Amino acid sequence: MAIKICPICNTHNDAGLASCSNCGAGLQTVSPWQEGVGAYTPEQTELADLAESRLRWRGGTCLTLLLLAFACLLCTGIALQLLIWTGVGRGMAPAAATDLVVVSLPAATDTAPPTLYLPTVTSTPLPPPTATVTPTRAPCLQRVSSGDTLIALVARCGHKDLDVLALVLESNNLAAAGLIQIGQQLVIPWPTTTPAAAAEADAVSGQVAGAEAPAATAAPRISGARPRSTPTLQAGVMWHQVRAGETIVGIAFRYGTDLKVLSELNPEVTFSQCDFGQASGGPSCVVTVYEHQNLRVPAPTATPTLSPTPSGIATATATPVINAPAVFSPPDNRNYSADELVTLRWVASGSLTTGEVWVVYVESLSSGMVFSQATTGLSLVVPAAWQEAQPGWHGYRWRVQLVRRNGETVDSASRQFLWETAA
Repeated sequence: MAIKICPICNTHNDAGLASCSNCGAGLQTVSPWQEGVGAYTPEQTELADLAESRLRWRGGTCLTLLLLAFACLLCTGIALQLLIWTGVGRGMAPAAATDLVVVSLPAATDTAPPTLYLPTVTSTPLPPPTATVTPTRAPCLQRVSSGDTLIALVARCGHKDLDVLALVLESNNLAAAGLIQIGQQLVIPWPTTTPAAAAEADAVSGQVAGAEAPAATAAPRISGARPRSTPTLQAGVMWHQVRAGETIVGIAFRYGTDLKVLSELNPEVTFSQCDFGQASGGPSCVVTVYEHQNLRVPAPTATPTLSPTPSGIATATATPVINAPAVFSPPDNRNYSADELVTLRWVASGSLTTGEVWVVYVESLSSGMVFSQATTGLSLVVPAAWQEAQPGWHGYRWRVQLVRRNGETVDSASRQFLWETAA
């Protein structure tokens, strides 16, 4: 059998192979040898060729290894750079290299030191502070839903009285409170903050309207406290300071009035379970008053004064009594539903004399009709016949006029109310 013996590793290969199966050396120049026939002695050229071929193969292997090593170093550098970038992105700032600053000092000379000149400082006054403009608060916007009334919408914006209804009607171009429509958006102003009304120590007994009410007791002045305003009294009304042991019935008897008038003049006082048809308010009437409390009461009528005569007998000279009426109920722009009765009330500085009478005028703002009725009392229930026939809400203006027996008249201020006519 013919074989080729590798001159490098002495591996016996088949004669038909072109390279050694063990080390890969080329066998093209190796002569086949018949096993068992003579001795195999390769030529020197063949060994040189084989060694050169082997060297070429080992050189390629080294180049491959070098390329692989370079690739590993490149990947390692890229990985390190990515780690540095990632650390900087997470807040890990790389340490900054310290720059060395070389300062060259000037050479010492014999020149004289410079003279220091201090500039003159001129004080410039600071400009006054600029006023801060407070933005205006936007109005309260309310959208009308099913079942809403104008009173309910006004109450949602924080109003506790109905004096704002006229302004709301004017701002939204409404003739009456009943003309609001579902889905309509109304502009309602916010309530303004007013000083709290003084409770006690605002007046003393016998203080009439128009006079300043002194404090009942001296109170310590609190630093930073807001001053309280004195409530304004209507014409014909004065202050009464409750004394120890006084009751509401005794106060009403003293000023010739009744509990109903006192309850209307003092809405802050609770008249619990009182029957105003009885002088004492009934057995279940409970009204709590305390010493030094200030109550509004009707001012008493002036009494005649005596003037001396030549005969020495004093004759009574009547002091003129001004009975100017002052309306106080209902509040201005009060709303009344169709099933409510409208009761108008007023007070005066004195009682009616012979031949004097009150005349109540009620004008419908929808039709312009004016109704009037005379009475000697201090209240009047508006007759149902004065109500407008057209269904809906209608405005009314009313006033009270004092008619004296000599034909002179004294009018009160006018107020308005809204009255609904059922469909």
